Amino acid sequence: MATLSISLLGTFQVHVDGKPINDFRTSKISALLAYLAVESRIAHARQALAALLWPDDDERSASRSLRQAIYVLRYALHDNDPAPAQPPFLLVTRQELQLNPAAKWSVDVVDFLAALRQGRLEAAVDLYQGELLSGFSCHSWAFEEWITFKREQLHRAVLDALAQMTNLSLQRGDLNRARAYTERELRLEPWREEAHRTLIQFLAAAGDRGAALAQFETCRQILESEFGAEPSAETIAVYEQIRDGSAQEGVAVRHNLPAESTTFVGRPDELARIVTKLTEPACRLLTIAGPGGIGKTRIAIQAGKALMANQVGRRRFSDGIYMVHLAGIDAEGLLIHAIADAVALDVYNNRDPKAQLLNYLRGKSMLLILDNFEYLIEAAPLLSELLDAAPALKLIVTSRQALNLREEWFFSIGGLTYPGDGSAETDLLAYSAIELFTQRAQQARPAFVLASEQEHVIEICRLVAGMPLAIELAAAWARSMSCAEIAHQLAQDIDLLTSHLRNVPDRHVSLRCSMEYSWRLLTEVEQLVLRRLAVFRSGLDLAAGITVTGATLSTLTGLVEKSLVYLENAGRYQLHELLRQFALEKLNGEPTDATNTLDRHSAYYLSLVARQAEALHSARQKDALEEIMRELDNARAAWEWATTRRQQERIAPALDPLCEVLDWLGRYSEGVRACEGLLATLPSADAAEEPAPASPERTNELLLAARAHSWLNAFLNATGATDAAQQHGRLALSILDRIEPVDARRARAFALFQLGNLAWQSETAAARPYYDEAQALYEELGLHWERAAVFGALGKMEHALGNFAASMRQYRASLDLFRKLGDHRQASVVLSDLAGVLRYADQIGEALQISQDAVEIARRLGNRALLAQSLAGLGFSLHMVGDFEEALAALSESLALAQDLGSIDHLITALIHLSVLTADLGRYDEARAHAERALMLSGPAHRAYVGGMSLFQLSNIALATGNYKEAKRLAEEGAAIFDDSQPRTEHSYLLISWAMAARKLDDIAAARAAVVRVLERAIQHRGGLVLLTVVPFAALLLADAGQRAFAVACWQDFKRLVSAAERRQLLMDMVGNELVAIEQELAEPLPSQRASQDLLSIAGRLLAAMRASGWRTSNATAAV
Repeated sequence: MATLSISLLGTFQVHVDGKPINDFRTSKISALLAYLAVESRIAHARQALAALLWPDDDERSASRSLRQAIYVLRYALHDNDPAPAQPPFLLVTRQELQLNPAAKWSVDVVDFLAALRQGRLEAAVDLYQGELLSGFSCHSWAFEEWITFKREQLHRAVLDALAQMTNLSLQRGDLNRARAYTERELRLEPWREEAHRTLIQFLAAAGDRGAALAQFETCRQILESEFGAEPSAETIAVYEQIRDGSAQEGVAVRHNLPAESTTFVGRPDELARIVTKLTEPACRLLTIAGPGGIGKTRIAIQAGKALMANQVGRRRFSDGIYMVHLAGIDAEGLLIHAIADAVALDVYNNRDPKAQLLNYLRGKSMLLILDNFEYLIEAAPLLSELLDAAPALKLIVTSRQALNLREEWFFSIGGLTYPGDGSAETDLLAYSAIELFTQRAQQARPAFVLASEQEHVIEICRLVAGMPLAIELAAAWARSMSCAEIAHQLAQDIDLLTSHLRNVPDRHVSLRCSMEYSWRLLTEVEQLVLRRLAVFRSGLDLAAGITVTGATLSTLTGLVEKSLVYLENAGRYQLHELLRQFALEKLNGEPTDATNTLDRHSAYYLSLVARQAEALHSARQKDALEEIMRELDNARAAWEWATTRRQQERIAPALDPLCEVLDWLGRYSEGVRACEGLLATLPSADAAEEPAPASPERTNELLLAARAHSWLNAFLNATGATDAAQQHGRLALSILDRIEPVDARRARAFALFQLGNLAWQSETAAARPYYDEAQALYEELGLHWERAAVFGALGKMEHALGNFAASMRQYRASLDLFRKLGDHRQASVVLSDLAGVLRYADQIGEALQISQDAVEIARRLGNRALLAQSLAGLGFSLHMVGDFEEALAALSESLALAQDLGSIDHLITALIHLSVLTADLGRYDEARAHAERALMLSGPAHRAYVGGMSLFQLSNIALATGNYKEAKRLAEEGAAIFDDSQPRTEHSYLLISWAMAARKLDDIAAARAAVVRVLERAIQHRGGLVLLTVVPFAALLLADAGQRAFAVACWQDFKRLVSAAERRQLLMDMVGNELVAIEQELAEPLPSQRASQDLLSIAGRLLAAMRASGWRTSNATAAV
């Protein structure tokens, strides 16, 4: 097949098979080809083209000139040769003209725009060799208007791409390339002020202040010369800041760093070294180490803020700087979720949260501050995995000890400076320990004056060795004591403690003394409240403090004023982890009070979880989910306390809402631990040991055990441990068999529903009896949310079985209930699923409307995972109606979201749909790359769907490009994934691909048998999408058998019913071009017959003709 190459960016150049074509005779013929190339997406009316190129001629004269131009153009492109290119480069009819989508051609403008849409910015920039048709003119004002508009459009696009490439290069630390892109922007548009400003800032950041100031002067002169204007206020501000040496402001970096209630004091040298180290490419993991209370957290936060205020830091960490609080976390799984929570990553319903986190971070330029890592030393290798997966990620870790990782840079900090520690300062306040004490003492006692008590302040700072936490505690005593008294008391306590504790570092002794003395200064009530506050693992609100500790607002305020508790802006109270451990020691010294406090804590938080059960199934779902997530650490501790003490009456109402939230958050391993921990504390459920009938107490125990086993079924199924899940599901039912049926209905329905979900994974139809029985029980109980969930599951099952009408009924029933309940999140999920089955059933118009509704709801909810799923469905629907450009936009957004989320499920879905779309656009290399990437990403959880669709796509691409043996092999490999006894749509797809390859390899009988089987299956299940392929291929087989007129009539009906059929390049290359050739060869008029109303009718006519010819299914296709 000959190849036409058209270059329009820069000078006008045309090549056919590498040979230049110059014989266009007039500039208007060149203009005609250029216009057809740039606007190649659609066919153009001859009348419109004539008006474009000859706008001042009358219609008849312009039409004649166009006919002549077409003749010359076809001659120049060899379309008029005795043996022209097949297919020809120009698609010419009496009414329209178009660059033939079926021909092999490339246009640099089209490739440039495609690269931009796909995010291949570097490739796009390389393609832009100059403005569109530089220096070209054809003496037509209408054409000149068009070319002016297009030039500006492409010019703006390349400038935007260069700006994006500049930012990306800066994020990667490639300053030379960033500068090159900025300078190219200025070559294209010397007066582009934003580029001048970027270059000025870049030069200043590189330390070349003189060059930065000179660049501003160049910018000023150009703007004055071109527009008679001065630079903008923003550019002048940058210039003045550089000239004056002041800090530069820039775009704010996203972060979650806390707003500190007190100023950061001291450590200028350490802070500068930390910030500098983090901007060096070699340092990607910096551990800030030191004893508890030394100020590791504060300096880490301050380093993050310094980087946000620094231009280099802002660019280096453009995706954000995030604090991850790890106090109380002691397992790798919890660490993964803590990081995900900090960066606002949704891990809903993800089998592998770790893989999703790695994928999410992969392309991010981000800084994570992991605080209090000393409890997670065993999980340190995860940090290496994060750094390996995400080349632009950096980590600050605060810990009391080194991590001993090869990537680690170790930075130890000591106490603040004070007189006598070796520092040499003339101003007393220049010592940071003195400055900190003074500030905090003045907060406690505004009349405090350093000069009158400086000797004692120096002694206090010396006694606590400059440790910030100890200084803050001591300064808080200044409210009621003189500094002399504080120093005396500290010295006494340290001497006493040192005599009892040998081989303990001085700093530990001094901090302990500070905490002990602060404790003694508290009233009995304050001591009682402080020690009880130790049971809270992630802070608390006022209501929890009052209920669990017996505190009043006044008491909590007093503890805040004494620097023992701090109040966050969100209204939550927190304890420094070291103070919490100290308070916990005090609480454990009062065993009765400890037990009672922990019990109240457990009762409070399990009650909070249980209260959200109804809200989780209503319009209040989002608030309920956030409430439980905010208190998840406290709820986890409450659950552990209650399970170890077998407090079943407290656990039972909290089990379902807690497990639902863990399920939604994708925290399956945590769910497994919670349920296994519960079952370990329950009495044996062995039937042989059971008296009959069971007592009410025993009945409740059995119900609780059955529900826990059912949840274990769900969690283990989600992680792929299906054998273990099956055992727990069966055990749940066997336990429920020992309970009075009326008491076990809800638990039985839930057990059956989860067993149905498990059965669906392996043998689709086997799920039906479980779902049906569960639905009957839920209906009897009037549990409408649960009924909606079962309807949705039945919809998925019927869809997979090819029962599209039944699937739609189930989905509509589910949607109706979720909407009535106000559960918009679940409604959006069902809308996307319903749109999918409507597409398969060839009800494309309604599918498109429902897909748009699903996207709108997902955007309104702000749920990015739902939005990625909904956009993929919308893109597919738009593709089906022939709106390829909008489809590409929707799918590209879905792909970008999926990549940002790090969600393999959503990424695979977007890639599969993009592969189908780009193949229909004839972009086979892209389509193959998308399909191969989807296949590479797939694991056991995705293998059936991804294997079917990816291998189907790869087989079709092989067919379209003439590699028939490979096409057949790929189809056989894909079909082997599915059980042919079940009418899976994917199996039908692959059977058609296999049959097409068989025909090309002259195995006609096998091809016929396969097509008959697919047509029978499609008609039986009223399948729509598979008809898009099997109908034209069945027509082609009948044409091969001599029924050419009938085949062409069916083909023409097909084109009438299928949007943009002849624009679907893959379809045309596989079968359409052959049918078009037969259509053109038929001299006799086609027999009159009634037009088909839908694809199913055409399929029925084709199947009848095949059966009349004696074609039947046979064992010839058994391998598929």
